[in-house]
Amino acid sequence: MSRPPAGVPRAMRRLGTDLATWRRIRRLTVEELSQRSGVGVATITRLEAGRGAPLEHVLRVAAALGVGEVLATALTPRNVLARSTPAPPRTSNGNKK
Repeated sequence: MSRPPAGVPRAMRRLGTDLATWRRIRRLTVEELSQRSGVGVATITRLEAGRGAPLEHVLRVAAALGVGEVLATALTPRNVLARSTPAPPRTSNGNKK
């Protein structure tokens, strides 16, 4: 298997850490999250460790934690473009050009 593109391992770790944090905020054990999401304990453990899981499992876990829609919305083109498009330059009086 080839090496993942730059940034992918870091993003997987961040996603895993964030999902684990949401699980703790919801005061769920891995076993309870497994029951609610239909995803196996080993897969959730692997996901939380940043080692990845199939997209369907990521979405099931996120939905069971109540953040599935937030995750899906984060990839909406208008949201991504709004964050990555630089603001128009301002003139010296503070107005947009």
